[in-house]
Amino acid sequence: MRNFIILSAALLCAAHTAHATDRVVSPTGTYNTISSAIAASSDGDRILVEAANYPERIAVSKSITFLPALEGGRYTLEALRLDGADGKAVHISGMRLTDNIADIGTYSTRTTFTMVDSYARSVMLYNPYIHVELYRDTILTTVLLSSGRLVGCTIPSVAGTPAVIAVDGTSLLPDDLAFIGNVIGLTNSGSISIASDKLFRMENNFIRTTGTSSGLSIARTTGLFTPLSTVINNTFYKPVSAGTVAVTNSNSQQFALLVANNATINFPDGAAQGFAGWTQLVQSHNLYAAPSWIDLTTGQSLAATPLIDAGDPDPRYLDLDLTTNDVGCYGGSNSRANFTMPMGSAVVGFMQAPRVVSQGDAVNISATGFDR
Repeated sequence: MRNFIILSAALLCAAHTAHATDRVVSPTGTYNTISSAIAASSDGDRILVEAANYPERIAVSKSITFLPALEGGRYTLEALRLDGADGKAVHISGMRLTDNIADIGTYSTRTTFTMVDSYARSVMLYNPYIHVELYRDTILTTVLLSSGRLVGCTIPSVAGTPAVIAVDGTSLLPDDLAFIGNVIGLTNSGSISIASDKLFRMENNFIRTTGTSSGLSIARTTGLFTPLSTVINNTFYKPVSAGTVAVTNSNSQQFALLVANNATINFPDGAAQGFAGWTQLVQSHNLYAAPSWIDLTTGQSLAATPLIDAGDPDPRYLDLDLTTNDVGCYGGSNSRANFTMPMGSAVVGFMQAPRVVSQGDAVNISATGFDR
């Protein structure tokens, strides 16, 4: 018997366009500001930034990759704007922004913004033509987007300002939404709000919220009976019991949704509550949990709690060690454990592979990786 694997890999910050130029920024170099390096660059160039504080707010209108000059280095600046970057692809690694990321200008074609292992106060990129991908970043308070994915990120929040991932429903791009392995509301209240008719995957997130808020609020305007959106292996936590369910359908719009293998703590009515006629909602192996069953900072299931091996026993949901699926954000193949290891020089940020493959069929895998 022969097995076939079809691998499609997009390596961010690793592939270097032929004939492109590297420009090094340092406080004492030829380019002593990031802005001056941007001005001298063309599409496809890379800007390598030495660790230092650059007190500037940069505007990017070209397809440029920003990297630390040395592996593990960090460089600090104030803010970043996509300024008329219509149709461009901007990639960032190792950047620390004391303010926010936003867009200005007019956009009419697909524009991609990718940020890896970086920090910003907020990301406000909800233009209908901008696709956002964030991998292992720390965003202090808010991510607002219309198209994209967040993988392995931390959104801690600050006093008086909750941690929010909010999806604006105006995207004109075909991409599905994905929120996988994130920690939201670590120090305050957090939530995900999806006001979009896009297909979405929400897996292995640890969401700490407060008051009567749900952890995930969905507002659709049209029905989507196939394919299936998923809310799988998340941990929804409140310090004090309040509100009703962890997942709410705020528009009472019918659509296909699987809510499975989630742990809910201090949500009196559990994971999701349907309404009359919502036959496309499927719930399975969700567990109302006690605070003592998890690490309240990481969401990690503690040893010998009822969350261990309590999920769906179907092999497609097996944990990383191939045991029965644990309930909560550390269960399954997209476990939070994938995103808690230290960054290396080359990392696969996220891999998409089918959960079940028939014998003899091709295996279609898509991977997103990055260097530095």
